[in-house]
Amino acid sequence: MAFGSDLDKNTATDSVAIVGQDTQANETTPVKSYTTGDLGVADSVDHDNGVYGTLTVGLTAVEVKVGASALTGRKSVTLYNNSNKSIYWGFDNSVTINNGTIIWPKQQVGWSVTENAHIWVISDTASLEMRITEA
Repeated sequence: MAFGSDLDKNTATDSVAIVGQDTQANETTPVKSYTTGDLGVADSVDHDNGVYGTLTVGLTAVEVKVGASALTGRKSVTLYNNSNKSIYWGFDNSVTINNGTIIWPKQQVGWSVTENAHIWVISDTASLEMRITEA
């Protein structure tokens, strides 16, 4: 089999498999191919596995997640400040309104993340509603 610049469609006779592994040691396919012949990273959100809900934000920092734990295998998180007050976010429970990054009223923010990424939110007002998705 030829490698590098020696490999072209006229001399290529073998296929190549690119295989990855998830956290449970199951085989995964980290690339995908399109009918156009293009390759892409198979790191997209699967809408069948997404979750969404509301989170009450107040005077004590709360972790952003739907339910008791972050979605297994999550790749993204979105937050929508569904209140008329500001909410602040940070990477741990020490976030405050003085050191966090602001999410304005009616603003949506989102990140590419893993299930191990922790995002915390807080406000200077009790009982604000935030809408969240994990996918």
